Amino acid sequence: MNSHSDLVSALQAAVAKERISWRGEDLDTYSRDLWPRFLLATAGRQPMPSRPQLVVWPKNAAEVQAVLRLCAAHRVPVVPYGAGSGVAVTSCSPQASSSGPA
Repeated sequence: MNSHSDLVSALQAAVAKERISWRGEDLDTYSRDLWPRFLLATAGRQPMPSRPQLVVWPKNAAEVQAVLRLCAAHRVPVVPYGAGSGVAVTSCSPQASSSGPA
């Protein structure tokens, strides 16, 4: 198991299809938290330095476990995201938190 389409198919089997998104609005929303530099970059319409490839909203612990197992099997990193209120860049990928927006 290592192709992107295999992972997507497996995720769709583990989590309802409507709880997986590739929509630009969702990818933008989940590419940052409320860190002031990211808010200013968003207001200035600057692209985020690191954007997720997809967003998954598991509804229970079993689905979280399934998503994490599938991503691990495909060697795909996972960045957990809660409410997005962390102001310390804790919900952003390592690329985004190390460099921040320009």
